[in-house]
Amino acid sequence: MTASPDFGSDLDWADDLNPTGRLISGVELLGQAAFHRLRTPRGACQDAPDDGLDLAEYLSQGMTPAEQAQVPGEIRS
Repeated sequence: MTASPDFGSDLDWADDLNPTGRLISGVELLGQAAFHRLRTPRGACQDAPDDGLDLAEYLSQGMTPAEQAQVPGEIRS
């Protein structure tokens, strides 16, 4: 059995900071990081200006079928 990669740990803050100060790690940490990247406008994070995609705003814009086809690639990147 191979060991899972160590992604470190961080505070639990899915929608809001967990008031208990619970630390998360592993897959839960990865999931929350992905969740936040899909809710943060690109350029809003000073430490990572190329990260983020405000998915709700992005999808609310009028799109042509060709632009709609690009959405999965935007999310992956």
